[in-house]
Amino acid sequence: MNNVIVIGAGTMGSGIAQVFSQNKIKTIITDTNTENLNQAKAKILNGFEFLAKKGKITEEEKVKF
Repeated sequence: MNNVIVIGAGTMGSGIAQVFSQNKIKTIITDTNTENLNQAKAKILNGFEFLAKKGKITEEEKVKF
């Protein structure tokens, strides 16, 4: 599996997208509501920041959006 599209940027969608991204799978997340996408982006970035601070991933492994 090289690419994934997650439909729905709610709590589950953003979490699923983050897990795929963490595993170096190109991930696209989509939603009909722009605000949901913005919130998902912030949630995913915060998740990667948290993992980096805990030493679970390196700064280089953090996803760039």
